[in-house]
Amino acid sequence: MKWTTHAWRKKSRGKPSKVRNEKKHRLSVDPTSQAIPLVNRYHVLTGPRNTATNTGTAETTTAKPPPITGPRNTATNTGTAETTTAKPPPIFIYGVTNLPEMRKRINEFINEEHYTIKSLVNNTIKLLCQNPDTFRKLAKYTKEKNIIHHTYQPKEERSYRIVIRYLHHSVDIQELKEEISRLGHTVRNVINARHRITKDPLNPFFVDLEPSGNNKDIYKITMLQNSVIQIEPPRQEKHIVQCTRCQLYGHTKSYCNKPYVCVKCSGSTGQPAARRTTPHRPLCFMWWGSSRKLQRM
Repeated sequence: MKWTTHAWRKKSRGKPSKVRNEKKHRLSVDPTSQAIPLVNRYHVLTGPRNTATNTGTAETTTAKPPPITGPRNTATNTGTAETTTAKPPPIFIYGVTNLPEMRKRINEFINEEHYTIKSLVNNTIKLLCQNPDTFRKLAKYTKEKNIIHHTYQPKEERSYRIVIRYLHHSVDIQELKEEISRLGHTVRNVINARHRITKDPLNPFFVDLEPSGNNKDIYKITMLQNSVIQIEPPRQEKHIVQCTRCQLYGHTKSYCNKPYVCVKCSGSTGQPAARRTTPHRPLCFMWWGSSRKLQRM
C-alpha cells in the first residue's frame, strides 16, 4: 500500500550498485596477468645430475637401486620363525646395607654384564637379569642363602589355562588327561570347579597345559568322551593378588622369601596354624589398627 509503511522491512545496507559492479569487474580479471615474477636461487639444483662431457648434448643418467642379494624375511623363506626369549622377571632384595659387598658376592658366579641394579627406597635393590640362565642362578642363590627377597614366575614356565564347559563332573580325570594328550597337548593339571559355598562339584574343569606353540589349537576341540563341550579362556581376575606369607600385595607366597606375618596379630611367626588361636584383639598388619573383618575369622 502507498499510504502505509512496513516496520518489519529492513533497509538495504549494501553498497551502491556502482561499487558492486566495480567489485565484480575486479574478480573477472585474469589473475595470471597480474602475477609477480619470482626468482628461485636453488633452481640450478633441479637440473640433471650427471652430464656427458665428451658429447655436446647433456644426457641424464638415472641411478638404479642395488639388487637385493638376500631374503628380506627369513621366516617366510625358510619356513621357520625366529623364537623370541621372554624377558626374565625382576628380583627384589630387601635390607641391603652394603651394595659393593653384594655385587662382589654376585660377581663370583655371574658376569656383571648379565644383570643390572636399581636402588629403590628403604634399602631395596631391584635386580634385572639379561637372560633366563642368570635369573635361575640368582634365584637359587638367594633361596639357598635365605636372603629376604621376592620375585615372580618366569613367563616360559607359566601354564596355559583353559576352561572346559558342559562336561559332567563325574568323569575320570586321568582318562580326560589321556584323551587330551592324544590330541597333541601336554596336560600339567586338571581341576574340577566347585561351588563357592557348598563345595559341591560343578561341570566346568580348569585344565593347565604345558606352554607350547599349538596351545591355541585346543579351542578347536568340540567333543571329549562323547560329550559336546565348549573350551574357552578363563575370566580375567580384577583383584590384586596378595601374598599370604608377608601379607603384602603384588606377589604370591610361592616366590616370596620374606618373614612370615600373622594375619590376625600382625606378629612374625612361622606357624600358620597359630594365627587362628591368638587370644587378643586382631590387628591389621597394613595399618596397625583394629579390623572388624578380622574379628570374624
